[in-house]
Amino acid sequence: MLACPYCHQPAMSRWEKLKTRPRDARDCRSCGKKVSVPLWSILAILLPIAVGAFIADGTKSLALGSAAILFSAFAAVCCYLYAVPLVGRD
Repeated sequence: MLACPYCHQPAMSRWEKLKTRPRDARDCRSCGKKVSVPLWSILAILLPIAVGAFIADGTKSLALGSAAILFSAFAAVCCYLYAVPLVGRD
């Protein structure tokens, strides 16, 4: 469970955070206030995928290109889960 920026109690699960976008606000499970992710969180998804696509485009091997795409998708999910904070939406 991820902590609410208001009450510092459990606000949502990691799976719920993956489904949350900057314009979506979810109610905290503990205090009920609106919680979301910041606008720059889009970069946490797009940047690793863009790097993986760039690497995949430069490889001559289908296996290496596919591995680069899969690794970049995994890196994007990890960045989103661990580097993007929850913010309050009043």
